[in-house]
Amino acid sequence: MLRLLAPLALICAAPAAAQKIEAVDQVWAGHEVPFALVVTEERIYVGYYDAARQLSVATRPRGSSWWTYTRLPSWVGWDSHNRIAMAVDAAGQLHVTANMHNDPLVYFRTSVAGDVRTLTRVPTMVEPAAERSMTYPMFLEDADGRLIFKYRDGGSGRGREIYNVQDDAGWKRLTDAPLVDGEGRRSAYFVGPVLGPDGWFHAIWVWRDTPDAATNHDLSYARSRDLVRWERSDGTPCPCRSGWAMQRWSIRCRRTAG
Repeated sequence: MLRLLAPLALICAAPAAAQKIEAVDQVWAGHEVPFALVVTEERIYVGYYDAARQLSVATRPRGSSWWTYTRLPSWVGWDSHNRIAMAVDAAGQLHVTANMHNDPLVYFRTSVAGDVRTLTRVPTMVEPAAERSMTYPMFLEDADGRLIFKYRDGGSGRGREIYNVQDDAGWKRLTDAPLVDGEGRRSAYFVGPVLGPDGWFHAIWVWRDTPDAATNHDLSYARSRDLVRWERSDGTPCPCRSGWAMQRWSIRCRRTAG
């Protein structure tokens, strides 16, 4: 059996002259798949697939060289879509999602802040029916500092983008309807949203009509202050109340612009 491994290392944050490479673990390198790094004021967290392709998380306090490791019950196959997404919420709890390409939710959360050994699988976030075919997980914070989780529900060519928000009671939908809905005929492929120095969240995307990338079309852009109300670059607002069927709106805007 061919075994492809590579060292996982970090370049410690320091002035350039004082930087050093710090080994963390051996990892699977048979194909590219995005890992995750989260740095807080107190700790560094690294999410990765180890040499046996097992989902793993390592952490250490900043200023210390002692790593704590935990292995989670999930193993990646030959699929570069199965990115890892991590975030630390306002209470210091670590959230980890990973290993999903049109798969059911794979989600772990700590019960003791800073202790990755307390990571426990959580079976559902909001709605099990919308968590059976998930891809492209992403954590971000909104303008109020609340933790947001977004993902694609459904497959390529028939997907919709769903956003959840965490509050004191747990997770709930950020908007009543999916933020982006391909209506069973297409799906959007995104870069972002990314929070810019101007205080706006910026998103660009193309539409794809089938799993074939050759069916990509209509490069689109939108921005938002709160991830709920969106507008074009000229300030024209999206005319809806909750959620956003971006396909209809982006095509309408493109045609209006000629």
